[in-house]
Amino acid sequence: MKYIVILVSLLAICGLFAATNVQDVQTCWDAKCQSFETACAALPSCVNALKYMNLCEQNQNCNQNATSVWNETCWTFCNYEATPATTDKTWIAFEKCHLANCTNGLDQTFYPKD
Repeated sequence: MKYIVILVSLLAICGLFAATNVQDVQTCWDAKCQSFETACAALPSCVNALKYMNLCEQNQNCNQNATSVWNETCWTFCNYEATPATTDKTWIAFEKCHLANCTNGLDQTFYPKD
């Protein structure tokens, strides 16, 4: 039991417990990926990628508000399968930051090609 408590504490300290809802993910992006979000906002192709992601998430009815449980599978589907516009390089950098820091533990092995 002592080892489990230590392991859980270490995971929490290392930030390996994942974001669980949309607001948690946004908070993580604000803390870890702000430079990518800022860069994205200045590039029309990256802004379009975000727009297509949002439309896909609306169509899938997932990841829409702070009370929704974050669904990484939905994010992956919308990012890599449903919206080819997300191949923008700035978006890809933002997505890598998301995968490294803000996922809920699912689909973390998929990295887009540069």
